[in-house]
Amino acid sequence: MTPALIRRQMRSSARFLIAGILALAVVVCGDGLILSKDAQAENFFSKILRGSDGRNAAQSRQELRQKRVRRAKPRTAKRRRSVTRKRQPVIAKPATPQRETVQKADDAKKVLVVGDFMAGNLADGLAEILSDRAGILIVERDNGSSGLVRDDYYDWPTQLAQILQEEEPDVLIVMIGANDRQAMRVDGRARQVRSTEWNNEYRERVEAIASLAGEADVPLIWVGQPSYKFTSMNTDMLAFNETYRTVVEAAQGRFVDVWEGFVDQDSNFVFTGPDVKGQMARLRASDGINMTSAGDEKLAFYVEKALDEALSGLISGNPPVLAAPNEGLAQPEVTSLTRTQVYKIGDPELDGADGLFDVSISQGSADDAASVTSGLPPRAPTGRASDFGGASRLPADGVREKAGQQVSVSPDLEGAEGSATVVTTN
Repeated sequence: MTPALIRRQMRSSARFLIAGILALAVVVCGDGLILSKDAQAENFFSKILRGSDGRNAAQSRQELRQKRVRRAKPRTAKRRRSVTRKRQPVIAKPATPQRETVQKADDAKKVLVVGDFMAGNLADGLAEILSDRAGILIVERDNGSSGLVRDDYYDWPTQLAQILQEEEPDVLIVMIGANDRQAMRVDGRARQVRSTEWNNEYRERVEAIASLAGEADVPLIWVGQPSYKFTSMNTDMLAFNETYRTVVEAAQGRFVDVWEGFVDQDSNFVFTGPDVKGQMARLRASDGINMTSAGDEKLAFYVEKALDEALSGLISGNPPVLAAPNEGLAQPEVTSLTRTQVYKIGDPELDGADGLFDVSISQGSADDAASVTSGLPPRAPTGRASDFGGASRLPADGVREKAGQQVSVSPDLEGAEGSATVVTTN
């Protein structure tokens, strides 16, 4: 065959092959020829991957998986042995009795509490323990972040003078100093805590507060600082308390020391201690500075006695007994002194007689000194079982005082006299 014939046959074979492929595509895709290219490709491959029933392999695998799940036997949960645990009996704490709150009277005595955040705790405690007292009203005028050092933040002498005019209290209670552990500006210069200049200026500011109470003619009660968690802070607080004590007592006020109520027997800070009822309770917050409600009431408990005296016994119901003044009273004239007659112990009638129920009193004898000179026991009283007929305990020739001799007395029970034997010891 010539090359031209061979090429002609190959062309005809290629035409038949292309026509066959196109015919197969029409048969397989069907109406996919009129779809878009993406749809035709999807239709083509989906028909190839589908099974004989028209479902694809993914659907078949999913159904097979569901059948396996249905055929799987449910697992039986293992039974756990029930262990009966003995429960501890729950002991309910006794409910704290609520204090009765009464409406305050219109003429109730007004107690003004001023100071820092500790004064707020004290005011809360006083309001709680005196909630059933209609005649006592607690007024709280504190500033938690204030003190006597930072007068640029809150000037207590100036503010307190205005507060006293507004409230007109019957008693003034001051508790301040917890925020005063900081430098103070004196004469334009910052002075360190508890330096000489600092102490002098701080004392003057305490005196200014005390003088305001005196000018207003209001009884002053100054409450000292309690202990705190930090040792360095406690050292300063003790120094502050001594300043408060000396200044307030000099101003005829009352200083209340609460330190012992918030420390242990070794004077160390404690979070927990006895409350006002003697039961152990949490007194301080977790920061070691603030008080709990039980701590508030314990502060008030320490102040209650001084407050009762300032209110003339209004809390306890026992007003203090005051001595009557001597002015204007007639004094009795004393012209002579009368002495009371001295009577003997053995005279029951106090008439100076020497007899005691018709029994004569012995005047004593030389034998009474035998216990001193010879070491012998004293003579038994007449009539006692140890009385051996009244015989003398001494030998006839008296008491011998020579060394190495011992006096032995042998009483005669039938006679009136006894015999004595001298035993000499070598």
